[in-house]
This record gives sequence, C-alpha cells and structure tokens, in this order.
Amino acid sequence: MKKLTHSRIVFVLVGLVVALLAGCLPTQQPADTPSLDAVFTSAAETIVAQYTADAAANPPAIEPPTVTLTAPALVEPTHPPEPTSPPTLEPTITSTLAPTETSMPTTTSIPEAIFEDDFSDTSVWYTVQEDDYGFEYADNGYHISNDILKGAIWSLREIAFADVRLDVDVTRKAGPADGYFGVVCRFSGDGTDYYALVIGDDGFYGILKMDDGELEFLESGTDNAGIIQRGQGETNRVSGVCSGDLLTVYANDQQLLEVWDDTFSSGDIGLVAGNKLTGAGVDVLFDNFAIFRP
Repeated sequence: MKKLTHSRIVFVLVGLVVALLAGCLPTQQPADTPSLDAVFTSAAETIVAQYTADAAANPPAIEPPTVTLTAPALVEPTHPPEPTSPPTLEPTITSTLAPTETSMPTTTSIPEAIFEDDFSDTSVWYTVQEDDYGFEYADNGYHISNDILKGAIWSLREIAFADVRLDVDVTRKAGPADGYFGVVCRFSGDGTDYYALVIGDDGFYGILKMDDGELEFLESGTDNAGIIQRGQGETNRVSGVCSGDLLTVYANDQQLLEVWDDTFSSGDIGLVAGNKLTGAGVDVLFDNFAIFRP
C-alpha cells in the first residue's frame, strides 16, 4: 500500500470534519450563522494544529537514502614506456702510431749443397801420375801434387756455373811452406782462362786470374788475425764465391778478401794447388768438397 502524503491527509480530514458538522447542525438557520469559509478556516486551523502536534510527537520515519555502490571501473594499469636506450656515442678513433717493434736478428740459414763429395767414390775425379804433377785418391781424400815452380795445377769437374760457391777442406802434406791451394771457378778453354781463390798455411791468401795463359794475382794478402791455421799438416776449410763480378775468398768461414773483375762470366769448377818462386813440390790433400748456390 502506498503511503499518504501530508497534504492529502489534511484535505481528507478537513472533508470529514465538514461532513460531520453538517449532519449535527439543525436544519434551521441561526440568526448568526458563520460563513462556510470561517468554518473551514477554523477547522483547518484545528486540524493543522492537531497534526502539527502529532507530527512533533511522532515524527515520520525518514527513509534513509538508498546508497548505490558502483564498483569502480577496472582500469588497465598503464605500463610505463620502455626506457629508451641512450644513444650510443661512437668513440672518436684517434690514430696512434704503434711502437715499432725491435726486429729480431735474422738467423742465417745454412745453405743446402747441390753437390757434395767426400772422395770415397774413386771414379769421379781425374787420376794420373806424371813427372811434374799427379792426381790420386789416397788418405781418404784426393791428392794433387805439383813440382812446377811458379805454376798451378788444377783438377776439374766439368760442371759449368755462372755464380757458385765452392767449399773444401785442405791440408798441406808436403812441399814448401809458401805453397797455396784452393778452388777454381769459371774455367774455360784448355786451362788458359779461369779464376782461383786460394790460401796457404803460412797465412797467405789471394785471388788469381789465368787470362789467355798469363797467370797473375788480382790481389793478395797475409792473415794476421789467426783465421788461417798455420803449418804443415793443419787443415783449413777454404771457400770461394764467384757471384757476378764479385770474387770472394774465405778461410774457416771468415772472409779474407774480395775483388771485382768482369773478365769471365761462367765456366767449370775444380781444385788447384800451386807453388811460388821459393820452391816446388807442394802436395795437398783435399776432402769434403761441396758446391752451393751463392
């Protein structure tokens, strides 16, 4: 059932009062009949006063306001933006000169011989015995003997080279102390043209040239540094290098002399033994012969 509002109650009550009063009043009209407006006004005032008193004693219950709880909308959390990588600064490349490394000394490699002969094969070199000279295999090596005063005797291997290095061990077995011995390069003709690179066990060394049958020392000298082993029976390793126009003689791997000459450019190689003016009869033993590229 719906509840009556205060204004509707007032009008209903006023209507009821008016009806009751009409039924109770005599039908005859009094001399001083109050006007209907006055009656309504008085009744209304009475009813209003009564209603006001009742309202004060029993105040109407005030319905509490309806509170509607609205669930807050779920808001998706906002993720913070991905951090931006700071720009990568390219380093400025400054050219820096690297310190120069100290070069290590170069190790000299031992050259490989293209031919070696220890004279164990007795069929390789020329052999003969004459009144003034001789060639023979003996004493585990190869002998050259020379009885020609101021002359040189050679024994050849007919292998032609332009540039070559020749090594051989040499021991004077007999003869004058100033005899010499060594190697031959660029030999041609019948022995009329060649170079000889020689030493003697008295300390002598030299480079000689036979040119059209004429023998001369291009240059010579005496070893005062103890490079050459002196005396009969001492073994020295003689090395001769013919490379281009440069001729170089060594004893025991130590350089003694070099000479420039462009007379001969190529020819055969061999061994040589010679005498000077003081005497003849030199006898030399050769061993461990080797040929190298210079």
